[in-house]
Amino acid sequence: MINKKILVVVVLVIAALSVGGLVWFRLKKNTINNVVSPEQFTESSPEVVQVERQKLEKDLEDAQKLLDEKQKIDKDLDGLNDEEEKQLGTDPQKIDTDSDGLTDYDEVKIFHTKPLTEDTDGDGFDDGAELSRGYDPLGPGKLKK
Repeated sequence: MINKKILVVVVLVIAALSVGGLVWFRLKKNTINNVVSPEQFTESSPEVVQVERQKLEKDLEDAQKLLDEKQKIDKDLDGLNDEEEKQLGTDPQKIDTDSDGLTDYDEVKIFHTKPLTEDTDGDGFDDGAELSRGYDPLGPGKLKK
């Protein structure tokens, strides 16, 4: 009987040691895999900090420029940004403020007609209608070629 008891105790001790060893091995393996290298804990030199700061300041400056550009929005997509439309008195929500068939951009930048007046030359014909028929919206007669 004593031999059986000793044998059972020995088997239990071996089993316990095996399980304990396996648990220890797994924990050790996980700890080794998660170790951070010493280089990651070194302090940055003042020069490195200054360079990084300059990069961040440049990024901030670039972001501000981008924001400034985004503020030059053209809501109606007529080619004039909203700030230009505000200065001209045209509607930034309408591509053709005076509804004469020409976009505000075309009136201001191409034909030099009045974007707030349907009939720039006052002859009774809308600027867009005159141009579509080959007439000059700025005065009498046909467009010169």
